[in-house]
Amino acid sequence: MKAAILKLVGTLDAIALDHPEVWDSAVREQIYLALERGYADADETYVLPKHFAMFSRKADARVREAVCAFIQTALAAAEAAGLEGSAARCRALDEAGEGVVSRRGLRFVDCVGCLRTTEVRRQGAEEGERSAQERSLRDAAVAVDQVRLLATRRRLGQRAFDLLDELDGLLQS
Repeated sequence: MKAAILKLVGTLDAIALDHPEVWDSAVREQIYLALERGYADADETYVLPKHFAMFSRKADARVREAVCAFIQTALAAAEAAGLEGSAARCRALDEAGEGVVSRRGLRFVDCVGCLRTTEVRRQGAEEGERSAQERSLRDAAVAVDQVRLLATRRRLGQRAFDLLDELDGLLQS
C-alpha cells in the first residue's frame, strides 16, 4: 500500500510541475471523492470522472490516470490484506500514508486529507440536519415571542394572543 501511495503522491507532484492547479482545493476535492468512492467505499458502480477541475483536458487525463492506477493497486492490496469494509480500508490507507513523503516533501495527507467512511459522512449529515432543525425551532420560538410583544404593543386583541398560543403549542410538541 505504501508503494501505491508514494507513486500517487509522486505522480501528482510531477503533474504539479506543469500544472500547479493540481493543488487547488477543487482538484483535491475531486481526487478525494474519487478515492472515497472508488477505494474506501469500493463502489463497483462508480466511474471515475473525466474532469478533475484541472485547467486542461490533458492535465485532467493525467490526474485521472494516476487516481485510477492508485485505486486499482490499493484495492488489490486491501483485498490481499483481507480488509473488509470501508472503515478498515480507510484506516489502512491513513496508516500507510502516514510516513509517505514525495521527493519535494509532499505528504499524502496534503494531497487528499484523511478519508472518511460513508457511515461517518452520514452521521455528520444527520447531526447537521438535527442542528438545523433545532436552529429553526429556536428561530420560530423567537419569532413567536417577537409577534407576541408586537401584539401587546399594538393591542391587536385577544384573537391574536389565541393564535400565538396555538402556534407556540405546536412548536412545543
